[in-house]
Amino acid sequence: MTAFDIEDAIEKVFCENTIPFKFKKVDISKDILALTQPGITVAVTSGDFTTQGMSDLLDEKNKIIVLLVFKNVASEKERRRIAHPSARYVISKLQGQRLGLEIEPIEALNWREVTSPEHLEQGLLVIEVTLETKIGVTPEIEEREYRALESIWTTYSADDHEAMASQVDFNNGED
Repeated sequence: MTAFDIEDAIEKVFCENTIPFKFKKVDISKDILALTQPGITVAVTSGDFTTQGMSDLLDEKNKIIVLLVFKNVASEKERRRIAHPSARYVISKLQGQRLGLEIEPIEALNWREVTSPEHLEQGLLVIEVTLETKIGVTPEIEEREYRALESIWTTYSADDHEAMASQVDFNNGED
């Protein structure tokens, strides 16, 4: 069980299931040129660990961020009219859910508007919903996690053992 499993399960709830309000997966870090339906991005952004009693087992409390993206918002009043029910919809679909995963029930924490000036220029409205859940973690790496790490490490050159060199000018070019 990994944080990515949580991200994937939440995306499926809003992007793949046949619910009345289906979202489109978007990459918020890129320009969103065409948005044919409201967009969504899901990320588990942090984890805090606590030990389970006197054992080596850990609980990892994960912070989940769901970004909702809407286009062509005409006015500030229209922005709020769209934002409030959309955030509540996401919260109502996730509050208390386990998504078929071995996690504690998801708990809603808050929501807020995070529209940047760049998004405003594109006529977008971005809402951030923050939730949390808890995963039990064993100190041993699972096979699936090992394979994911192995895949990442194989993308790096094994022959490049030289450390990156740099030079710092503490005088900012002044002598």
